[in-house]
Amino acid sequence: MSSLLFDYLAPLIGADQAAYWAQVFVVAPL
Repeated sequence: MSSLLFDYLAPLIGADQAAYWAQVFVVAPL
């Protein structure tokens, strides 16, 4: 998981969604 991406998204969309999207972008960075 990208911690930088998580730290950026967490305040915006919540920790659960941030963790999901961070994983998605790391697995499929398209």
